Amino acid sequence: MKLAREYKDVQGIVKALIALSQCLVMQNKDMDAYKHLEEAREHAIEYNFEELMFDILLNMSDICKRQNLPIIVK
Repeated sequence: MKLAREYKDVQGIVKALIALSQCLVMQNKDMDAYKHLEEAREHAIEYNFEELMFDILLNMSDICKRQNLPIIVK
């Protein structure tokens, strides 16, 4: 994450955020994971990373279902 930010590797940042969120989910920290996925989604939208968007939205929807949150896609 640190190196991706240092070198401004946005795709690397998005992938790292997805991986970090998955680790947090495994630790039962869904809401922390969700925050990282929101950041990843913002970057994916801005830079048109459609191939990563599916993973992001799938992980977000799983968290929403577990936490009984509304699923809102902007």
